[in-house]
Amino acid sequence: MKIKSSRLAAILIFMIAVSFVVRCLPTLIYRPYWMEYIIISSLAVVVGVGIFRRIKKISVKMIDFFWLFTPWMLMTGTANIKYTFYIIITIICYFCVQIQDKSIKAVKSPYIVFAIITSLVTWFSFIKPSYYITHILTLFPEGADLAYSFINKNMYHGFTNHYSRNALYIVIALMLLFCLIICRGKYNKKTVYPLFIFFFATALLVAKRGPALALIISLFVVLMLKEPSFGRKVKKSLKYIVIGIVLLVIMYLLVPGVRNMINRFISPNDSGDMSSGRIYLWGIAWNMFKSRPLFGHGWGSYLLAMTGTTFQGAHNDYLQYLAETGIVGFVFFLIRDIMSLILTFKAFKRVRSKQFDGTHQQYWLTMSLVFQIFIMTYSMTGMPHFAYEQYGLYTILCGYGIGQYKVIKKNTK
Repeated sequence: MKIKSSRLAAILIFMIAVSFVVRCLPTLIYRPYWMEYIIISSLAVVVGVGIFRRIKKISVKMIDFFWLFTPWMLMTGTANIKYTFYIIITIICYFCVQIQDKSIKAVKSPYIVFAIITSLVTWFSFIKPSYYITHILTLFPEGADLAYSFINKNMYHGFTNHYSRNALYIVIALMLLFCLIICRGKYNKKTVYPLFIFFFATALLVAKRGPALALIISLFVVLMLKEPSFGRKVKKSLKYIVIGIVLLVIMYLLVPGVRNMINRFISPNDSGDMSSGRIYLWGIAWNMFKSRPLFGHGWGSYLLAMTGTTFQGAHNDYLQYLAETGIVGFVFFLIRDIMSLILTFKAFKRVRSKQFDGTHQQYWLTMSLVFQIFIMTYSMTGMPHFAYEQYGLYTILCGYGIGQYKVIKKNTK
């Protein structure tokens, strides 16, 4: 049986999504570990050849060259091999979803399924912390020491090696369900609504401030953009705000982790630093930028500067761009991300009306817009551009949004 190119593209994207969700424990899927590289790269080569043959189907824009140039920026320093590998692979997918737009659907199920698993483990760790530490946390030895301290502060890792990563997987699943709800697609309300509430409650339990705040901002902004009528904007926003407040109050009263997260928003830690050490990290990044302002110190140099500490990044992507790639790299990435967001929004505006409700195009353009706003917001206090499972998904969704902009523009000429 001949495998269609669209199906092969979907298989590649599905396998990439699977690799992203098992990042913390790749041996769940790949044994030996190098099979991950063999499988993904083999699929990518075949799909890449197909893209090259059909490149005339898409009109190449300036923004595409920005994305093609991205891997070169990684070569300016000592980027992690696996990080570089997946950025290159997802740029292939960036073009893939422009040619085979239905292939984007393949990212959905791995994130939803894994979010269910890690959410269940998160609640289990809340109820039975000693058993979790003894039998589950030992699967992630590289994050065990940090995990002990976080659990003592009512911050939960779930089935990952860090509580921030746990929060992000759950947040992505929340976005996927939220877009399904507001786009009025075909779904079982008895399944989707309880699952959405379950993920929301788990995200609060994890007690990670940055992703929670960025999620609320991105969902609210897109909800307002989705409804052209001011009256409907107010009605929709009030509905979700009331539901959110009720859930928050219930969780605040019942779950210590939620109280901890709220307290971290309104009061400093024991050292008097509400930023949890981020101001110190930002200062290092700023000093690195000032010493080499034009081209920076090279990709990965910030991590080298923090050798011997538990910090993995500046916790502000914009400052880390300045430190590692200088003003040249900072402007490059900023233009690329803003252009991607603008083009996606232009495409989204054309399909946000009721007549497109429930369509594949509206759903994934909404998801693309939500995730882009989320990444650009969370980049102020986190480091999503420096974690391939987040940056890779961002790249693919940007590709879809830009591809749909090209299709819509072509069809309206």
